[in-house]
Amino acid sequence: MPLAIAWYEKGSDTFLVLGLVLAPALLKVIPPKHPEPDIGGRFNTLPVDAHRFLLADEGSHQIWLVNAASRARAYIAGCGKRGFVDGPLETCRFHSPCSMTLDPRSHHVYVADRGNHVIRKLDLLSGLA
Repeated sequence: MPLAIAWYEKGSDTFLVLGLVLAPALLKVIPPKHPEPDIGGRFNTLPVDAHRFLLADEGSHQIWLVNAASRARAYIAGCGKRGFVDGPLETCRFHSPCSMTLDPRSHHVYVADRGNHVIRKLDLLSGLA
């Protein structure tokens, strides 16, 4: 049974001190330090089927279709320059595309364009963003 409980906080140091009745010593309890949450990495993926996935590359501002079975990649959208330009998939510009989703009915790919704070729609049939 504890005799005294004290909570100590100073800067990044935090701990609990317990004074025990049965022992003339103090017990220092230090909570685990949790690291800062990770920011997203450079690459984000969206599985298309068992062998292929879409890859959003935040560094090059482009979207790729990667075939894991054949180890091939095909360019989908983004000219490689940062910006906000709609139009043909080969000339459109993104600013850090980060997440994607695929509409199973229309086969449009929706891309979260983090740097521009918008959701972009890629129409793969017409070739427009």
